[in-house]
Amino acid sequence: AECAAAAECAAAAECAAAAALAAAALVMLAALEELEPEPYYPDLDDPDIDASLSDRALYLSECAKLQQEPIDFVAGQLSEEAGKHPLRVLQLSGLWMESVAPYVHLLHVSKDLQHLFMRHNSLPPEEFEVLLEVLSGLPRLQSLDLSHNPMQPTHLSVRFSHFLTKSKIEGAFLGGLFPAAIVGRLDGVVDTKRLSISPKQYQMLAQLFQDIDADHNGVISIQELTQHFCRLFPDDGAEDLKAIVGPMAQPPSNLNAAARARP
Repeated sequence: AECAAAAECAAAAECAAAAALAAAALVMLAALEELEPEPYYPDLDDPDIDASLSDRALYLSECAKLQQEPIDFVAGQLSEEAGKHPLRVLQLSGLWMESVAPYVHLLHVSKDLQHLFMRHNSLPPEEFEVLLEVLSGLPRLQSLDLSHNPMQPTHLSVRFSHFLTKSKIEGAFLGGLFPAAIVGRLDGVVDTKRLSISPKQYQMLAQLFQDIDADHNGVISIQELTQHFCRLFPDDGAEDLKAIVGPMAQPPSNLNAAARARP
């Protein structure tokens, strides 16, 4: 009985020691996790950018911080002039990138960038949101190609529409980025902005149309256009008009004669 009791005590002591060791190990792991730094990601709110770096040096520096191999194709597009950021066109298509982190600070300083191509990549929604924030800081951006990226959540299309409205972009290629109906509406935002006219310009065009449309039937004929042109230039308008559009547009007095002369 005494041997059995001693064995039980020994087993209990071993279990307690094992539990204590396990608890100590967990404490040590937690301490190590606290000491381990978080992976680097460029700060958007307070970017720490060395203004003396060239575009290429900035890109290489970011790749080093992210522990990523720089892409020669990208580096070859970037200036080596220290402290200058003359980038106007950036081609990032076909890289199948899953993160925009290597390019965040580069885009942040490229205020003269006009054309950005990023088709055929693999940007997830969280990286697309980062990209949207960076793009909002490019005042001269005119064309943007984000086609053939993974389809993004519908709610991001609202932010993207707001960005397009405020930007100077006149060419956006978004195929596959959102459902077709949404892409159509976003294309409409760009088209409307590119073709939009002020209310004053619209009134001027409407008044001009009414002046030319002599019979007020809503259609401008060649004869009405010719008559209007000759009223504007009574001295030599007929000859000028003929030189511009050819014998199709004759002065009013000669229209019937020209028609009779046709075979």
